[in-house]
Parts: sequence; structure tokens; C-alpha cells
Amino acid sequence: MPITLIGSSYTAVGQNDFNFSGFISQETGLPTANRAITGGTLYNSLISYVSSKTFHTEPASPFIIWEAQANYNIGAVGPMVMRQVIPAVHGVCEETVSLYKENFQISREPIQIMLPNLDSFSKGMSGSGYYLALQMEDKSVTHIVAELEYNDGDGEIVVFDRSQFFEHDGRFFLELSDDIEGHLTAVTLKTSQPAKTDATITMCNTPAQTGGV
Repeated sequence: MPITLIGSSYTAVGQNDFNFSGFISQETGLPTANRAITGGTLYNSLISYVSSKTFHTEPASPFIIWEAQANYNIGAVGPMVMRQVIPAVHGVCEETVSLYKENFQISREPIQIMLPNLDSFSKGMSGSGYYLALQMEDKSVTHIVAELEYNDGDGEIVVFDRSQFFEHDGRFFLELSDDIEGHLTAVTLKTSQPAKTDATITMCNTPAQTGGV
């Protein structure tokens, strides 16, 4: 199985003359799948790779090598990146174990997804043990605004932007925030594109919540 290389233009195919992926293959004796993205800075290729269907359908690489330029501060971007990466690694949960799933159409006009029977304190979703997965039928949808509402009146607005320097196949993931104590009751979604496109939202437990790893 190949090693997967993620990173920026310093490691992307056809960029510079460093041949980092070739060096890795030569030194390890293993093929290298280069998923680096030119202009992708520190996190874009990581988010792109783990959010892709390929990550979950192809045999897992024994190693992922993440190239990071020395001038990048990994801790400077805040928690939002890892709130996308961690649930993306888990992937879209199977319908048999999902907490909620709905097919809908998304466009510039906001659409509110209510979460029936999940807003009580006994069944509510709160914190990083839960996440949402969005799947767009139209892969050209690269910009989504999600407004999350909670039963204590709290909420947050999250902007997903895959318009530049991403490899994108229509999948978005978001872990719920540990900073919000209430239980999620609704998600309002809209995109920058005028035409409606089919989409699916799935609410999931993390594998640790369901006894997985």
C-alpha cells in the first residue's frame, strides 16, 4: 500500500524541483500517493484528503506524511480546522447508526433542517461526541454557510469555503463545539449558488460514542 503525502506546493506534483515524493519512495521502497495541493498552505490538502470518498473507499495508507513549512504555526488557526478534520476521518456514518438523516435541496435561499426528537436533554446532541456530515450532489458547490441553533438559545455560524486551493468532491464535515452546552435543535444552510442542488445531511456519533475506535 502506498504512503500518502499531503502538503503545499513544495511537495505538489509538477511544482518546484524538490521531488519530495520521489525521495520518499526511493528511501522507503514504497509507492507514494501525492495529494499535496499547490497554494494549499498548511491545512487544505489535509482537509481535502480526509474529506474525500477516496480516503474511505481505497485501502488505508500505512503512513501519511504531512509536509509543513517551517514558518507555519500549526496552533495559530484555532479549533475550526480540526473540527472538520476529525469527523472527516470518521466519515459519513451508516444510516443504521445515524442519529438523523434528511435529503433536501440547497440554494441561496436558507433552508432550516429541524432535528425532531433530538432536542431533549436525554437525547440531545452536544459537544465533540457528535458531528454533522453534508453531501452535495453537485460537486461545484464549494461555499456553504451553516447556522447551528441550540436549545439554550446559543448558536454559531460556520462558513465552509472550498472555492480555492482545495480538491473537493462535495463532502463537508463539522464536529459540534465543546464550548456550547446546549443541545443542537436546528441547522440552517445556504450556498452562494442560485440553482438548487440535491444534498443530504447526516447527524452522527463519534465512533467512541458508539463503541468504535
